[in-house]
Amino acid sequence: MNTYHLFQYVADRLQTRLVLLTENGIPQDSFQCKENIFDFLAYLPESMDFFLEKADWQLPALSSVNQDFVYACVRLEKQLLLLGPVRLYSHLSFSHTLHAPMPDLFSMLPISICEFDEFIRSVLLLHNLFHVPAVTEQQLINANCSDQSNEEVHKYYSDLVFLNRERGVKHNLYSQELRMLSSIEMGDLALLKSTFSDDTPEQMGTLAPSFDRNYKNICISVITLISRAAIRGGVNPELAFSLCDSYIMKIENLKILDELKPLVEGAKIRFATMVKDIKSTQQKDTPARRHPILEQSKDYIFSHLHEKITMQELAGELNISPNYLSELFRKYEGISFTDFVIREKIALAKNMLIYSPYSYIEISSYLGFSSQSHLGKQFKAITGMTLKQFRDTYSTTEFHLQEPEY
Repeated sequence: MNTYHLFQYVADRLQTRLVLLTENGIPQDSFQCKENIFDFLAYLPESMDFFLEKADWQLPALSSVNQDFVYACVRLEKQLLLLGPVRLYSHLSFSHTLHAPMPDLFSMLPISICEFDEFIRSVLLLHNLFHVPAVTEQQLINANCSDQSNEEVHKYYSDLVFLNRERGVKHNLYSQELRMLSSIEMGDLALLKSTFSDDTPEQMGTLAPSFDRNYKNICISVITLISRAAIRGGVNPELAFSLCDSYIMKIENLKILDELKPLVEGAKIRFATMVKDIKSTQQKDTPARRHPILEQSKDYIFSHLHEKITMQELAGELNISPNYLSELFRKYEGISFTDFVIREKIALAKNMLIYSPYSYIEISSYLGFSSQSHLGKQFKAITGMTLKQFRDTYSTTEFHLQEPEY
């Protein structure tokens, strides 16, 4: 994994600095977006221990300075990452706060301001790439924010309810949301399309102070809800989660807001179609289609796509013979075990080519292929395109790299 490219990307995205340190807090490398970032550590070197002391293997540590600007510390295997400083649009009270005397002039220092959710997502990205199980936003907030933040939320809630009543502002009807989610869960495309005119961003709540950020947050919420509806409809959770993440990354990278509505509508159709295909197959085949051992096999495969998966190892995990496992895939999937694994690896490779910064050799290594050439041959056999052709055609990220293809 090209972690150094990732560190620089996070620093650029938040317009701040990311420092890589040893376990003892000795700086090893620094990544920043510009030269004139305020260096609080240079002003108060003894603050380093304060920022690092709360970080552990389970959770990143968020620390504020005078409840004004914020740092995050993430513990890696043998190193530490210190991200910051940033100021947040949302005022939150942090449990870990350094009170330091600073001249009034410091309030004018060039420290970037960002949305709280963007800061949290960046911290979780850095942490979750190196740790299992993954930490959620709520776990991170609960561990780092004081009860005062909850009081502020309740106050905001009370004020918002009063203000909405005064202005006559209402959210979309809950029945509309249920109709949309039910149509996806049933794989009913006709019913789903009839719901497209039900809601507008102005009726779906306020999730951020700016219109652009609010609209994106609403779309992200919708994508999350419909992915869960698809899971209830029978879509494999790992596939649904991955597709959900892909759409959210696309939303984050969109520059033109007019593209959001058709993107979300397309996502609804795609998830509903996945459910429809599953239900159609179930109706045509016998109940044995959902053979419990076959479903366990699929879950194992989806969870280990980054490894080299052999039928012998999987059969051993399930305490069955390899021949019996091979027969199950031939009978119920219509393809061999090996072809099924390769098909799912290529599906994941397509997402990585579109939404990640990883090079071809990194993707092939991550997915357990023997070489980049091996991945390239399998990829072209299934998609009809080379890795480069596919990335050039579909890549939508800021990571797009020019690299040779062998």
